[in-house]
Amino acid sequence: MQPLPDREKGAMRVMNKIDVSLHKTLKLQNVLIRKIEPFEVQDIQPQLELEKMNSFIRANGAIQIGPVIQYNECNMNATNKLEVSISFLLQCNQGISKIQEPYEMKTSIVVPNCMYCHYIGPEEKMKLAYDKMQIVSFENNIALKNESYTIILERDIEGDTIVADIFMECEE
Repeated sequence: MQPLPDREKGAMRVMNKIDVSLHKTLKLQNVLIRKIEPFEVQDIQPQLELEKMNSFIRANGAIQIGPVIQYNECNMNATNKLEVSISFLLQCNQGISKIQEPYEMKTSIVVPNCMYCHYIGPEEKMKLAYDKMQIVSFENNIALKNESYTIILERDIEGDTIVADIFMECEE
């Protein structure tokens, strides 16, 4: 983050930034996945689910590495209603062989040919990063798949600022 002087308050503030680039590949190893079912979405407490996932990882002799990854997929159902599927992904230092519901384990996830966005700014404005990706895809005649991987790298609660990486796969 690039701090800028806030002349009025004498404090430091972070410069907002959205950078987009093409032809990136997302690579994940030893990924524990917790898909949130549609009937759970209203009642889910993300922090509690992530704590449960971390406990499961530790109970199986592994360690979480890297930040939390949120996978979203949007599709239209038979009645033309938008359905959003959400999953939490955590990478581990090793695979876990004894997987139990509601978890799934993948040894490797590789998503090639992605549009990539690096976002720095207020959490409530992060939608602008997705919007900018849509604009870049429109301007460059690039079709994006209806799924994204969002990685929250840093969160400054006091400054209400997050640093996030977003990957969206481009259609061939």
